[in-house]
Amino acid sequence: MTPVTSANLTCPVCGVVQKAEMPLNACQHFYVCTSCKSVLKPKEGDCPAPIL
Repeated sequence: MTPVTSANLTCPVCGVVQKAEMPLNACQHFYVCTSCKSVLKPKEGDCPAPIL
């Protein structure tokens, strides 16, 4: 089974849909909308805390 590494992100502020590549070895803790520059963050529980 091949993991899916791309996702369509919909900005909750401006509604623009953006295709983004997701890393396989880490959780992306934020994404900046290319249209309105809002910072998108995962919902509580969607992404584990980083290992320091």
